[in-house]
Formats: sequence, C-alpha cells, structure tokens
Amino acid sequence: MIEKFLKLIALPLLILVCTGLLLGQKPSGSGIGPGDSTSTYKRARILSKPDPESSEGASTEYRITIVLQATFSGNGKVTNINFLRATPNTPKEILETFKRRSIAAAKRIKFIPATRNDRPVSQFALLEYNFEPKKKEDQPATKTPEAELSKPKNQDHSLSLHAKAS
Repeated sequence: MIEKFLKLIALPLLILVCTGLLLGQKPSGSGIGPGDSTSTYKRARILSKPDPESSEGASTEYRITIVLQATFSGNGKVTNINFLRATPNTPKEILETFKRRSIAAAKRIKFIPATRNDRPVSQFALLEYNFEPKKKEDQPATKTPEAELSKPKNQDHSLSLHAKAS
C-alpha cells in the first residue's frame, strides 16, 4: 500500500518540486493574500478636481448625489467613467443633466498615477458629486456673514479611491 502511494503520488510530486527548484523558481507562499510582500504600492494622488460646470438651466430644487466609477489609468488619464447611482426619486430630465456635468468634470481630474514597484498602474475610483438647491435671494439672512463665507459652495464633491492594480 505504501509502495503504491509512493509510486502514484509522492514520487511525481517530489519530481515537480525538484524540477522547479532546479529551474530557479522560488516558492511563492500559499497563493492567498497580497502577493509579493516586497512590492510597494502607492495610491493615485489627486492634483486637481474641477467642479462640474454650472448653467442656469441646470439649477434644481432637489438635493442630488451622483456616484460615478472611473479608472485612474497609469498614463494619467481618467477613463472608463460609468454612472453607478443617484439620489432616489430624481426626475429623469434633471438626472441626465447632472450626470453629464459630473462625467465631464471627472474627465478633467488631474492626478499622479498609482504605482506598484515604482511603475505606474491603474486604479479604480468612486467619485461622488453632490448638488445642493440654490438659495433664494429673497430669503432673510439668518446667519452671520462669516458663517456664510465658511460654507462650501453649492456643490460638494468627494472622492474615494479603491485600489486595483493592473
């Protein structure tokens, strides 16, 4: 029984391991996890993230959030921009306008590509664009001018990066 085991399983396995070692291949671990532990990875660094262009026809009384997925490619361009989701119950005609504006703004993002072992690689990014209703001019001011100056503009744009090297 032991002889059969040696002939069928152990001997071919031993030959494969020895052949790999003779050819200069090194064991790479269990195959689960981040891979080569000596590699270094740096995320993309955003240099500028332009606001979406505003137009009078695109003002809204709705609070809208547009979420896009994009690839920050290794050559420094934003590519594969896809619409993921928006605030529920947003009218279609309004949604299309803000979706186009968000995608156009995403294309203008300037960044330093992510790197792995000092070589540029691509990385996924989730881009979120928040559009707020414009304030009516005839409303009385209830806050101090200093508080108004410290508030962000009508649009708030946040970014989260999700690494995927390729």
